[in-house]
Amino acid sequence: MTFKLFLHGVPDTPEMWQPLIASLKLDTSQYHAPALPGFGSPLPAGFDCSADTYVDWFQDQIETAAERAGEPIDVIGHDWGAIIAMRASARIPQLVRSWAIAGAVPEPSYKWHRMARLWQTPLIGELVMWLTRPHQIRTMFQNSGLPVALAKAESDAFDDTMKASILKLYRSAKRLNQLANDPVTIHIKDLPAPGLIYWGSDDPYVAVSTAETYARRSGANLIIEPETGHWSIVQQADRLAAALNQYWSTTA
Repeated sequence: MTFKLFLHGVPDTPEMWQPLIASLKLDTSQYHAPALPGFGSPLPAGFDCSADTYVDWFQDQIETAAERAGEPIDVIGHDWGAIIAMRASARIPQLVRSWAIAGAVPEPSYKWHRMARLWQTPLIGELVMWLTRPHQIRTMFQNSGLPVALAKAESDAFDDTMKASILKLYRSAKRLNQLANDPVTIHIKDLPAPGLIYWGSDDPYVAVSTAETYARRSGANLIIEPETGHWSIVQQADRLAAALNQYWSTTA
């Protein structure tokens, strides 16, 4: 089986992947799901939490995984993990056999959601983070379809380090089109095609139309799950696992 590399989003940790990994029946030798620095993991010295720095970091993750596997790997990303994974993969397409993303795409036409814009605003972002408590994050996750235990584990990781990392990340990318149109992402056409995009029809942060636009631009297959929100990777883990297995079987 081709080695799988998963990357979570914001404000998440690698725990978010556990329902999908269980549905895929992967053992620990078949995948790696690293934590974004600052998201339940320590920040390396000098790490500035900018989008470019996270892309550099994940490129290293891809290179290491492919070297250990001895072949190109499958990359799966959600939310910010999707954007970072796509940009890193476009730099080294020879090491990526396939890509699958959910919850976000590097689409130039997308405008950041309301909370992202608040985080991007100096002082207001700090105030919002100061007012946001773990129990509020836990409630948000539960209302988004996460099991109680997973919602608690994720909200418990929402500490000062994660808050500061989120603010720096979003402020480094005030206009997503700067990321989507940079020379690296333009070369997305060099990635294995078609990719797979998995989307919840009721995602409150990124509309289905954004996924549809990017699917047309990238040539990816788009699967839209009805009555599913932003965390489709958890809400529909079994259905996504089936879609991924079918997709991977065609990319051999």
